[in-house]
Amino acid sequence: MGTVWLAWGTAVDLRTRCLLWPVERTLFQTMIAAAGLDMIRRQLLGLHSEPRYFAQRRAR
Repeated sequence: MGTVWLAWGTAVDLRTRCLLWPVERTLFQTMIAAAGLDMIRRQLLGLHSEPRYFAQRRAR
């Protein structure tokens, strides 16, 4: 519950992360959608540093 794999990137630079957000389902869907869009935005801007929320939500 609350675990998701995100993937983003290009054909030559594909990145993935497994995250854990133990929240109510609707909030979970909203947060994951926002995280996915944020990672696409970061990719397009050439920002390769990971956001702080990745470290806070990394699935163990």
